[in-house]
Amino acid sequence: VENAIYHGIEPAPKGGEVIVEVLAAQQKLTILISNPVFAKKSQAHREGNHMALENINERLSLAFPEAAKIEHSVKNDLYTVTITISLNGANNSSSTD
Repeated sequence: VENAIYHGIEPAPKGGEVIVEVLAAQQKLTILISNPVFAKKSQAHREGNHMALENINERLSLAFPEAAKIEHSVKNDLYTVTITISLNGANNSSSTD
């Protein structure tokens, strides 16, 4: 959500909307986070180092070995990150949270 605000909302002259959807169906938990794609970024806005999705993927792999994945796409000027966790094989017994 932080990246959606930073990359999708902050550079847009009129702001925008971050959409968060959580679905639980067919033994899967799916989280979708979407934000508008704003093509023109200001000089002050950093592009970023593209590590956030890699870090999230690593954390998911540790918490839910072979039961979670993260994907991202751009469609109709909307950037969407989708996190899917299989509830069948999810092993979070190592989590201390």
